[in-house]
Amino acid sequence: SRDLEQHCWEMQKMKEDASLKEDANAKDAVVSNLEDELSGLRAQHEKTKVLLEECKTAIDHLEKENEAAQKSHESEMQAQREELYKSIEIQRHLESEQIMQVTSLEELKTSQEDFQKKLEERDGTIASLQKDLKKETSLAKCRGAEMASLNENCVRGESNKV
Repeated sequence: SRDLEQHCWEMQKMKEDASLKEDANAKDAVVSNLEDELSGLRAQHEKTKVLLEECKTAIDHLEKENEAAQKSHESEMQAQREELYKSIEIQRHLESEQIMQVTSLEELKTSQEDFQKKLEERDGTIASLQKDLKKETSLAKCRGAEMASLNENCVRGESNKV
């Protein structure tokens, strides 16, 4: 009975050992699978790190391009603003000159009108003087004829006395 007990115990022990060995093998398989998954995850992590670095590099490159484009745009806008200011200044200068020319033309027109009035007054004066001169000339002719007639009468009268 003791042998039987011993034998049963050994059989039980072998069964437990076999069961433990199966559990160990199963656990080894799970560990192996987990290690394979971990290895895959590590590889994927490395690829992700490489992709992340590439993305960072691309982002840095795009930021630099954007910054350069923005500076170029700002420079362009500044140049356009300066051109606009110059254009406005030129336009103001031209407007000022135009105002001066209009003022000068108005003054010239006023001066011309005044001169025209003076010419008309002078023409009136000349016409009046010509009229007066004609009258005086007519009177002078008449007086000359009278004087000639008187002279003739005087000369006759003198000759009659002699």
